[in-house]
Amino acid sequence: MFTSQRRRGSNPLWGGAGWRRVVWRAFVAIPIAASPEREALLSALRDEAPSVKAVAAGHLHLTLAFLGDVADDAAPALAAALDAAASKHAPTTCVLRAVGAFPDTRRPRVVWAGVADESPLVALAHDVRGHLAEAGFPGDRKAFQPHLTLGRVRPHRDGRDAARFVAAHVGVELGTFGLDHLRLHRSTLGPQGPHYDVVHQAPLGGS
Repeated sequence: MFTSQRRRGSNPLWGGAGWRRVVWRAFVAIPIAASPEREALLSALRDEAPSVKAVAAGHLHLTLAFLGDVADDAAPALAAALDAAASKHAPTTCVLRAVGAFPDTRRPRVVWAGVADESPLVALAHDVRGHLAEAGFPGDRKAFQPHLTLGRVRPHRDGRDAARFVAAHVGVELGTFGLDHLRLHRSTLGPQGPHYDVVHQAPLGGS
C-alpha cells in the first residue's frame, strides 16, 4: 500500500506550500541467488581489491532498467507494464561467466560478471523498456549491456587493485541462474548502504 501525500515536516520532500507528492527510486532487475562460486568471488574481491566496495551476496541482481525517481502512486502502472513485457518471454536458464569492468579494465570504476549468452536478456530488456516508455516511464536511456555488478571502486581511489583483480579472474565460471521472473524494486539508501524492497514481481510467460 502506498501513501501518495504526507504532512509538512514528516518528509524531506515537503515543498513549502500545501501537499507534495512523495517519490521513490525505482529500478527493474532479475534477482541472482547467491552460490558458493559467487560468494567465493565476492570474498576474493574484498581481499584482493580493498579499493572496491563489494556488493553483498544477498543484493546480487542484474538490472534491466533504472527509472530514477517515480511518484509512489505509479506502482500499479509500472506493474502492469512489467507484466505485459514479461508475458512475451519464456523462462530460460542463463550462465554467468567472466569478469570485466566499466569503463574499461585499465581504469575500472565498476567490476562486473558477464553473461555467456546475452540474447534472452537483451530481448527482455528491450521489451521492458518499451512497455515502460509506453506507460510514461522512459527511464534509462543508456544502451543495455547485460552484467552483474560485483562492486564499485570507492571515491578517490585509483582502482589499480581492481584492474589486477579483473585480470586474475577474467575467465571465472559462476554457474547458472534461472531467468523466470523480474522484479520492480524500491531503492532506499541507508547508513549501511542501499536497501531494496520488492514492489512487484512479474513471472516470465505470464504463469
